[in-house]
Amino acid sequence: MDSMPDRLVTIATFRDVPEALLAKGKLESAGIECVLGDEYIVRMDWFWANAVGGIKLRVREEEAFTAKTILETVEPESFADFELDPNEDQRICPRCGSSNISYGPPNRGLQLLALYFAALPLPRGGDRWKCASCGAHWEVVPDHEEAE
Repeated sequence: MDSMPDRLVTIATFRDVPEALLAKGKLESAGIECVLGDEYIVRMDWFWANAVGGIKLRVREEEAFTAKTILETVEPESFADFELDPNEDQRICPRCGSSNISYGPPNRGLQLLALYFAALPLPRGGDRWKCASCGAHWEVVPDHEEAE
């Protein structure tokens, strides 16, 4: 005789498929098996999401508390709380410590305006880092160790 399958409980509901898939992936990466209920109905026609009660994230009853705890944990905004190896190449803003940075040419808007109004391109200049959090700009100069 077959054993009865584990009882599944709904621990979260989602209106959108991508949000449900992210939550499912977070649980699966922690080793918790889970399924999405009514996922395919919402994929076929998202207007049905409210009618069926959204996409249901279901786990085994005995893993529900652990799964809820994992979903409620918030990722840190900065890595300042973690001890990082100073020899590793970490890309963070030197002013505010944010990791929300990008690399590219400076003053791209000014270059486009000069090109549009004066039909003269400005020199591109060197690429540099820019922090999206505080607006700081900086260039990274590689360390050159002297040969002994």
